[in-house]
Amino acid sequence: MLLLIYLLLLGATYNGILSAQFRTQTLLFAGVIGAAWILLQWRWGAPYGSALDLGIFAGIAAVALSLLTNLEAWRRIALGVWYLGIYLCVWYALTNALRSRFIRREIVIRALLLSGLVVVLIAYLQLWNALRSGAPLPRPVSTFGNANTLAAFLVLLLPLLTGQALNARAGIPRLLYALYAASALLLLILTFSRGAWVGAACGMAALAVGWLISHRADLLERWLRRPPPTRRLLKLLAGGALVGVVAAALIVVVWSFSIPGRQLDLRTYLYEAGLQGTAEQPIFGHGLFTFGATLARHAAQPPNEPHAHAHNIILNVGSELGIVGIAALIAITVLIVRAIWRQRPLVNATLVWSCFAALVGGAAHHQFDVPTLVPAIALVVLILLAVAVTPDTPPIPVTTARAPRLIFAGGFALLIASGFWESANYSQYMTILSTAGEDYAGAARRLQTVIDRDPRNPVYWYEQGMLWGLAAASGDVDAAARGASAFQQFVALEPDYTMGWANLSALRLQSGDAEQALAAAVQAERRSFYTLTFDYNIGLTAEAAHADETARAAYQAALDHDLAVQDDPAWCASALRCDLAPVLSPGAQAVELLAQGQAVEARRVWGTPADPQALTLRDSIIELMLLLAEDDESGALARLDHARSLVVFP
Repeated sequence: MLLLIYLLLLGATYNGILSAQFRTQTLLFAGVIGAAWILLQWRWGAPYGSALDLGIFAGIAAVALSLLTNLEAWRRIALGVWYLGIYLCVWYALTNALRSRFIRREIVIRALLLSGLVVVLIAYLQLWNALRSGAPLPRPVSTFGNANTLAAFLVLLLPLLTGQALNARAGIPRLLYALYAASALLLLILTFSRGAWVGAACGMAALAVGWLISHRADLLERWLRRPPPTRRLLKLLAGGALVGVVAAALIVVVWSFSIPGRQLDLRTYLYEAGLQGTAEQPIFGHGLFTFGATLARHAAQPPNEPHAHAHNIILNVGSELGIVGIAALIAITVLIVRAIWRQRPLVNATLVWSCFAALVGGAAHHQFDVPTLVPAIALVVLILLAVAVTPDTPPIPVTTARAPRLIFAGGFALLIASGFWESANYSQYMTILSTAGEDYAGAARRLQTVIDRDPRNPVYWYEQGMLWGLAAASGDVDAAARGASAFQQFVALEPDYTMGWANLSALRLQSGDAEQALAAAVQAERRSFYTLTFDYNIGLTAEAAHADETARAAYQAALDHDLAVQDDPAWCASALRCDLAPVLSPGAQAVELLAQGQAVEARRVWGTPADPQALTLRDSIIELMLLLAEDDESGALARLDHARSLVVFP
């Protein structure tokens, strides 16, 4: 329980992974616990197999084939392989412990539920603090730092709690489990994670089916005792309740897509990228953990946000591991269902059905998100799987075969050693960034040591380029050239990330290489939907390179996209730009008229917005200025609040 509390509160969460200190600490714990386990295994015998071995081997083969066909992306793939290796070690340690009766499945589930109670209480403490401070009620995140991740945990927790409540003695034990389950359900609703809502509904439905199957004989006998009119009435009530619940759920989900910032298009571009990635390399995919790069290739960033997964497990596996990976996923799913069905009459049926229901809920949720990318969620899934599929049989006589034990011990040692190497490099990288102060050039030089140890990690090159760029802000041409060199290395490793090319262009221009700056600006424009911004940048760069025709075409393209580009006070600093746009945009005209004190004429030119909430940041500010000139204080305050809500950086 203490181990699970540590992992769920810190060690296996976002914060635990991103913090160099806790990352090293977690690795140390894993190494010590793993070494102790291996020593016990060495004495007892080789690790036992599991019911999912064939599916696991198929998955390993899919990953290996994908790596061999995408060796150029080996550094990115290696990150995914490392976590997969750790999960395999956890899986075999858990199943062996359960099968050898080193630990009982009921103890494992109790430890998980008690650890989950800490997570739930922390989430309610966050909500209480928000209410006490008068702030709007936030989406709770608890220890996970993300509302969707907390929701994924609750989806797995709810069926377990409900199953325990059904199985507990009547009275206080059942009441406590019921209160715990109700608290988790309310928290799940407050996360506003719609995919998790669907997952929880599927999980609870699976639990209901399992409970009916387990108690079918008793229930059938009770049902037949009831008079026919009562049975018909109960059928009618049950059917009406089911239809009502489904209709209400559909109405809530459809309504939720109308809320600003929660529209459906937040996910569709991810699904499209997953389909396109699968179509590009349908057999073996692009490699484990490569979806982020695939997304950058198919969905410009900016304006889209980067994501590490497709928010759909099938599309994610298809893009990364191809048809072979999807086949392995199907094989594992079939083996899980078969193993659980076989387990059903042999052990605590309610516990097995609860774990099965939690896994069904998690699988449904994975059609809208891939929360197992967070180690804490992946570990909970492994625990549920181990409890559900491991046969409760007497301990099998140990084997003296050395090969399996050596493979297990060697693989684990390699994983821990490589983890410590990467963690030491990451720790130095974070120390350099956090102690840089204003000595950006010095920090960039120190970062080279980290890069030399891991030159295939693109993040290090990007951050070094940023540091050199900050140093170049004071006019240091040498720093600009060094920054351009760092970004050149970055785009060589990750050619589809727009901002790498944009920063490369800016630093090349500052270092005096206008022609190469123009080439990089064109590459940035090709990868972005921000045609206004990048066309303007191409114009600036081309003008600096004395390529006037290219500059004129780029400026015209920017104007064609939005006349408001000329509202930049520096627009007419260039005769070439000023000659292109003799007619001011409505916004520019309104601002100019306001400056002349002609508020009525400014309003006529600008007009009245049909939906003020749909205005952009720039247009909200213009509307705010007009309302101030018209002495509409309440309207101006509303526009000010709306404008503030649109600001990304303070």
